Amino acid sequence: MAAQLPVVTLDYSRRASLGLLWKLTRLQWRETAKNVIFLVLVLGGLLFMGTTAQAVGRMFGTVTWPVTYQVLETVGGAFQIFIIAIVTFYSGELVWRERDAKLSQIYDALPTPRWLIFTSKWSALVAVQALLLVIVLVSGLLLQTLKSYHHYELDLYVRWLFAIRLVDLAFLSTVALFVHVLVNHKYAGHFVMVGYYALAILLLQLGLEHKMYRLGSQPAWTYSDMNGFGPFVAPLVGFKLYWGSLAIVMAIASSVFWQRGVETGLRHRVKLARQRLSRVAIIAGLWDSPPSQSPALISITTSISFIDTVPPSSRRRPPPDTRKSTSSSGTADRNRASLRQACVRIYIRKRAA
Repeated sequence: MAAQLPVVTLDYSRRASLGLLWKLTRLQWRETAKNVIFLVLVLGGLLFMGTTAQAVGRMFGTVTWPVTYQVLETVGGAFQIFIIAIVTFYSGELVWRERDAKLSQIYDALPTPRWLIFTSKWSALVAVQALLLVIVLVSGLLLQTLKSYHHYELDLYVRWLFAIRLVDLAFLSTVALFVHVLVNHKYAGHFVMVGYYALAILLLQLGLEHKMYRLGSQPAWTYSDMNGFGPFVAPLVGFKLYWGSLAIVMAIASSVFWQRGVETGLRHRVKLARQRLSRVAIIAGLWDSPPSQSPALISITTSISFIDTVPPSSRRRPPPDTRKSTSSSGTADRNRASLRQACVRIYIRKRAA
C-alpha cells in the first residue's frame, strides 16, 4: 500500500511573513559576515585604527585622558572609510547574490513577496553595519583600558554609535540598494555609488552647501563633558526624520522596481512598476493576506501573466483555413484587466463576508 503524502497547508499570515523575514535576514547576514572579502576589509580597518590610536590622549601637544568622545572621534573616524566601502560593495552583492549563483529563476518563482525580499537584504546590510559598530565599541573600550582609563561611558558609546552613526549608515544602505536596483548592473552600480560620494565632495567645492539637498547631510554638532550634545539634539532628530522619509520613498521604489524574471529591459520594468503601483496592488497591500498571495488568485493571475509574457511568435496560431476572426490586442488587454478586477472583487467580498 502506497504511503500517503502529507497535507501541506499554505500560510500567508503576517506571523508567517515575519518569521520568513527573520530567517532570510539571518541567512543574508551570515553569508555576508563569513565572506573572505568582508573579513579582509574588517582586518584592514582594525589595523588602520591601531595606527591612529596613538593620537588618542593628545590634544594640541598636551597629554590628556583618553575620554570616550575623543576615542570615538579618532578611532571611529578612522574605521568609517572601511564601513562605507563595505556598504558600497555588499549592497551590490546582496542584490545580485541569487543571479550570480545562477539561482535567480528558481528564487523568483517562489511565492515570496517583493517587499519581504528587499527588506531582508536591507536588514542584513544594516545588521552588518551594527556588527562593525560593535567592533568599534569593543576597540574603544580596549584602547581606554590599555591606557589605564576606566571611565568608559557606555551610554555615550551607545548614543554616538547606534543612535547617530547607525541611522546614517541605514540611510546610506537604502541609497546603495536603491541605486543597484535601478541601474540593474552590479559594476555600473558600484560606479554610480563612487560618483555619489564624489558628487557630495564636489557640491561643497562649488559652494552648494545647503543641507536640505545634500543627501544624508546633517548640521554640524559637537559633544562636551559639560553640556553633552547640548542644543544639537533637536536639529539632528529633525534631519534624521527628513532623510528617513526620503529613505522610505526609495525603499518603496526599490521594491516596485525589484528585478524578478528574465526580462531586464527598461521599458518592461517601467511597465511592470506601473502595474505594481496600480490601485488593485495598493488595495491588496492593505490586507493581512493580500490578494496577490491568495492560492486561488495565484493560479489565475499566473495564467494571465503567462499569456502576457509569451512572445507572439511562440503563441499558437489558428490554421490558415479558419474563418474565425482573432481579437485585437486592445480587446485582449481589456479582457485581461477585467478578469483581474473581477478576481480581486471576489476575493474582497469573501474577506468581507
